[in-house]
Amino acid sequence: MKREIEESLLEKARIEEKNYNFEEAAELYEQAAENFLTKNLQEEAAKTFNQLGLVYSKALETAKTSETFISNCKNGIKAYEIAKKLFNQIGNQANVLECEANTFYINGFISGSITEVTKNFNNSYELFIESSKFYEQEDNKEGTARTLSGGLRSLHYALPYCKTSLEVKEILQKVNQPGDKAWKLSKEIKAFRYLGTSFSFETFSNFWVIYARNFKSNDRFYKYLKNRFLKFKEFFELVGSWDDPR
Repeated sequence: MKREIEESLLEKARIEEKNYNFEEAAELYEQAAENFLTKNLQEEAAKTFNQLGLVYSKALETAKTSETFISNCKNGIKAYEIAKKLFNQIGNQANVLECEANTFYINGFISGSITEVTKNFNNSYELFIESSKFYEQEDNKEGTARTLSGGLRSLHYALPYCKTSLEVKEILQKVNQPGDKAWKLSKEIKAFRYLGTSFSFETFSNFWVIYARNFKSNDRFYKYLKNRFLKFKEFFELVGSWDDPR
């Protein structure tokens, strides 16, 4: 079979990824991606390099040293850039924009100045949102939920670098619409990963309001907190009802 070896590698990679063995998973994904390239299977290679970038992105959360963290960033960027080039060759604009968004996202963690950090995370947000529109046109609900959630994630990481309350307010104004949409789509397709991402980053971002403004005990703040806790309750009920939500 033309793809038998690659499918075996991908299956092993998914198992390692699911068990949070990101280094082992990355090696397997890269081997499969290179094999696809050798066989001139561009779409499969593009998807696998994209997954490789995602694995390196996940590995950022488990890196134990700064050297490993930076290495994961560089490897993730490289994988996404290769995937972007391949997606561009086959005319998949949604994935091209998503790869570019992920590249800016990772660059946000290794930027040399606050200005660069903010620029990278904001660019990442804009590209995720633009990508989501292409997925929506294709009626690709998973792609739409994934990119909307990615946009929320990028905005969240931009918040700590805001210098004024006005900058915070501008970011928070961008949060609610993609947050609600990502939440509804993720529930509809039972995508725990995107449900969790949209919920957590929308919630964390909105809680910055507490620090951006001098809130007193009032109905508006009470309603906001009540809505957050009701959504929190719904989130755990949904997760508990799904099989292997990862």
